[in-house]
Amino acid sequence: MVEENVVLLGSGLTKQFRSGDLVVDALRGVDITFTRGEVVAIIGPSGSGKSTLMGILGGLDTPTEGTLQVEGVDITKMGENQLARIRNDSIGFVFQQFNLMPTLTALENVALPIQFSANNKFNPRQRATELLTSFGLAHRLQNRPSQLSGGEQQRVAISRALANDPPLLLCDEPTGALDTENGNLVMDTLFQVKQDHDTAVVIVTHDPRIAERADRVLVMTDGRFADATD
Repeated sequence: MVEENVVLLGSGLTKQFRSGDLVVDALRGVDITFTRGEVVAIIGPSGSGKSTLMGILGGLDTPTEGTLQVEGVDITKMGENQLARIRNDSIGFVFQQFNLMPTLTALENVALPIQFSANNKFNPRQRATELLTSFGLAHRLQNRPSQLSGGEQQRVAISRALANDPPLLLCDEPTGALDTENGNLVMDTLFQVKQDHDTAVVIVTHDPRIAERADRVLVMTDGRFADATD
């Protein structure tokens, strides 16, 4: 039985890729647990398996072996329609390049996932306004991405990721495309998410400032975790 505050539980996660007769082991029996209200940094060299792991944790890919539970529900064998609902309602995504809809305003970008939610927990415009305001963007509600700085775009992206109040936020190099000042603003925003939303925030990063502030640091090497730092 999964403990109440455990958001994600992965057991024995492996991933193999085949190219002709060659088999590449991208993940080698990874066990992982994330709980509400913690920030976890995942670091490691290129090719260590970080991106593969994030794809599986987010329900974007399936493991070759192993199980993955999100809030106690095994998503390993789910079909695409079920996974799409899990991704929209239970997992927020933040990417290095923001991935905002260029023709939509900040308010419309954040409201969009709420309109596709099966839960109907929030009024889209009200929820989007509240989130953007909480991250210092009340004056940018009607601006499109091209009218925003990189740091502002990433804060819009974080707001969008939180639109349906997911228990898990997965961030892939969220400060990688930003200068130092904007990177610091985004980093502060992510730690605000932990405090204000009691969310499990998982960050794949090469930014040592994030690793220094995280509650846990997981070091990935050759498809598995090395020493973990608490």
